[in-house]
Amino acid sequence: TVIKRGVCCLKRHLASTWSVEELQRLPSRKDGSHLLMHRSFVRRLLGNEIEFKSCHAGDVCNAQRDLRHLCVEQLLSMRAETLDFSTESESHHAHANFLTTLDWHLFEKL
Repeated sequence: TVIKRGVCCLKRHLASTWSVEELQRLPSRKDGSHLLMHRSFVRRLLGNEIEFKSCHAGDVCNAQRDLRHLCVEQLLSMRAETLDFSTESESHHAHANFLTTLDWHLFEKL
């Protein structure tokens, strides 16, 4: 699809030079405290340590609010890994909402 090719192309141009360590470097507050509420889950997704489709719906739902704090490169990397995930199943409602939110933040920042 067009979106799939576009995301892959953008990732190649914007995020491909980032190492896994750089992708996993998450934003923090000015005082150095954690900004993301579900930091560990997001970090594992960015490092491809866990597979999105096998994540528990509660974890996916809880991490959804943290997406707004990620940079374009992190969002692109995460989205490129989930392009083939089919979300039509009602049992994956949390996953579908996560991807919708991910797309919204990604396109807003582009």
